[in-house]
Amino acid sequence: MWPRLFVVLSCISMTSANAALPSEFTGREHAEVMLLLNQSDFDVRLAAKSLYRLGSDRQEVLDLFAEVTWTACSGSREMRPDALSWLAKALGKTKQTRYAHLLDYCLSRAAGKNTIKHLKQARASLEGTTTDFFEGGKIDLGQVRARLTKESSSSAHGHMAKQFGELRKDQSLDNIYSIFGIPNDVSGTNVPLGQAGYLYVKVKTSNDMIMLGYSGLGTIRFVYDEVKANWLLADADGDKFPFWSKRDGRFLTTSD
Repeated sequence: MWPRLFVVLSCISMTSANAALPSEFTGREHAEVMLLLNQSDFDVRLAAKSLYRLGSDRQEVLDLFAEVTWTACSGSREMRPDALSWLAKALGKTKQTRYAHLLDYCLSRAAGKNTIKHLKQARASLEGTTTDFFEGGKIDLGQVRARLTKESSSSAHGHMAKQFGELRKDQSLDNIYSIFGIPNDVSGTNVPLGQAGYLYVKVKTSNDMIMLGYSGLGTIRFVYDEVKANWLLADADGDKFPFWSKRDGRFLTTSD
């Protein structure tokens, strides 16, 4: 069972009657939703890709992804086609007919051959009938983000700093949340790895990573492991530590 991160959200209100977010998220769910609610299309794509890979059994979380999809399809927000395509793929993967009308709406307004292809494939995955259709424009995304954002802290407790210095490669995203709690910042980044290929045919490779920032401690980056189907710690930058050793997968100290 995933460790649970408790987030006080009982006061969140949405314009739809009696709608509210769950009172607890896993670390991964919190990170995905924070990425989703960022203004960066790269972050939105990363969140949608994570949901597509790992899924969710929380209707409230899925509805947030649907609401962001609606903002793009309705023109309330400009969004890159690749981000919208991944949102569609993630909603299609749910198999929930609840999102069928939303994807129909997006198809009626979509432009771009590739985006239309992904929307059609996602829509084809949502078979069956339901009267419980998702209706866009009912969730205040700004309010949700505000409730999930941790106030910045100017300093960190000594014992937390010590634990930060003991970080190790391959710790899971949920494990880090269980130790350090809600981060001050969640964002995505793309880290170049170099080139791969043979002779004259080579392509640049890179990793999309989730970054958690903890005020007074540092930044932790996670890469998705396809084999373990999990976000695992790749490296970190500490405010009070010499440097991270990629070879050892940990911070080095003066005694190393």
